Amino acid sequence: MQDVIYEKHATMNPNFPIIFHPAKYTQGTVGFYMHWHEHIEILYFIEGCTDVIIDNTQITAKEGDIAVINSNCMHAMSLKPLDCKYHCLIIDKVFFNSFFDPMEAITFDNLIENPQVAQLLDNIAFEMSQKKDYYKQSVKANVFLLLCEISRNHNKFPSSIKDKTGSQKLTMVKNAINFINTHYKEPITIDDIVTYVGFSKYHFCHTFKEVTGNTTFDYINILRCNQSRKLLRTGAYNVSESALLSGFNNLSYFTKTYKKHMGVLPSQDV
Repeated sequence: MQDVIYEKHATMNPNFPIIFHPAKYTQGTVGFYMHWHEHIEILYFIEGCTDVIIDNTQITAKEGDIAVINSNCMHAMSLKPLDCKYHCLIIDKVFFNSFFDPMEAITFDNLIENPQVAQLLDNIAFEMSQKKDYYKQSVKANVFLLLCEISRNHNKFPSSIKDKTGSQKLTMVKNAINFINTHYKEPITIDDIVTYVGFSKYHFCHTFKEVTGNTTFDYINILRCNQSRKLLRTGAYNVSESALLSGFNNLSYFTKTYKKHMGVLPSQDV
C-alpha cells in the first residue's frame, strides 16, 4: 500500500473484480496507516485477535469474527495488535452495484459472527489457493452469495442518514491525514495542519485523537518510523540516512521515538 490516505486499487481486474489474500499481523509488522477506498473490504480472522479502527470506532476481532469495512470508511489495524492471521477480501464497487443497492447507500455491521459467511470465505480461500479450472467463476459465485447473506442479515441502515456532525469530523481528519501523508518528510507543525483544514487547534487536536486513537504528533512519528523501517529493510540505507529521508532531523530523537513506537532500536530492526 502506498503511504497515502486514499487507496485506489487501480489493479482491480474488471473481469475478476475481487482482491483476496491471506495475511498475518504480528508485533513488528509494518503498520497500516489510516486510509480509505470506495470498495467494501471484509477481514475474516482465523487465528488470534487484534483491534480494527473503522472511522471513529474501535472493534476487537477474534478468531472466527468477520470485520466489514464499508465504502469510503477510514480504517486501520491497531498499532499494537496481538498476533493474528486473517483473510482479506476486497470487492469492487462496480461489481457490487450491478447486483445490489448502491454501495454508498448501504452500511453493514462492522463486526459479525455468521457461520454461513465464514463458510463462504473458507470456500473463497480454498478456490484461490488451488486455482483449479473455473476457480474465478466459483469465487465470484461465493462472493455473490456472501453479499446476499450480509445484505439480508447485517445491513444496519443507509449511510445517507449518518450523523452529520460525525461526517464533518471524519472529513476534517481525512483532509488532515492527506496533508500529513504528503508533507511528513518536512518539518510540519500543528499550525500548518490546522491552517490547511480550517479549524481551531483545540478542536482539531481533540477530534484527531478521538477518530484515530493517536495524537497528531504520534501519528506523524509513527508514519515517519514506518517509512524509516521500510528504507532500513531494503538494505540500501543506514540508520542516519533512513531517519533523514523519513523526516527526522535529530538522530537521538529518532532513535528514542523509533524504540517507543516500533518496540526495538532502528539498528536492531533490519
